[in-house]
Amino acid sequence: PDLVGLRVTVPFSTRQENVTGLDLGLWGRALYFEGLQLNIIRNEAKDACAGVQLGLYNTIGRGDMFAVQGGLWNEALSVTGAQVGLVNIAGDVKGFQLGLINRCETMYGYQLGIINVIRDAEMQFCPIFNVGF
Repeated sequence: PDLVGLRVTVPFSTRQENVTGLDLGLWGRALYFEGLQLNIIRNEAKDACAGVQLGLYNTIGRGDMFAVQGGLWNEALSVTGAQVGLVNIAGDVKGFQLGLINRCETMYGYQLGIINVIRDAEMQFCPIFNVGF
């Protein structure tokens, strides 16, 4: 079922396909998510996400992210926006990655961190600052 509004996932996650609104708790999962996912352990959108994910582990599985991920570990297949955390991993990025370790396949933007990798760039590895166009 779809959910519009507030979802509280304490102690365990509930499964809704489409969630629009505010998701609070320990572990939030949805197929499509729009809004603010603020879960302590994990935020997961299996297909697409538009909004903000804040938690220890943030992931967007098969689809696009149009927003911001903030946490210790951030993963997304396609990012339009920003990833901010200790480890940021993405396929395609249009925006920026800020973290200790940043890795992506293609980049149209900037990486700022200790280890920066853009696999489809002339300079694949560059410490501190890396850019892709």
